[in-house]
Amino acid sequence: MNHLLVLINVFGSFACTRILMYKIDPKNHEIIATFLDELKALTPELKSLFTIDKKVRSIIREELK
Repeated sequence: MNHLLVLINVFGSFACTRILMYKIDPKNHEIIATFLDELKALTPELKSLFTIDKKVRSIIREELK
């Protein structure tokens, strides 16, 4: 999560999302999109393109308690 925060702070949320989705295997886009959504870095336009994984979201929220 810290690495994502650094990328978001350096490149901005839109550019960070584009870089990650370009470089990461499409089967993992759902997981990355969930992390970005939890960090409030996924814009509504991009959020509509990706599915948010409810299982991953619950794990993230559990770990952040």
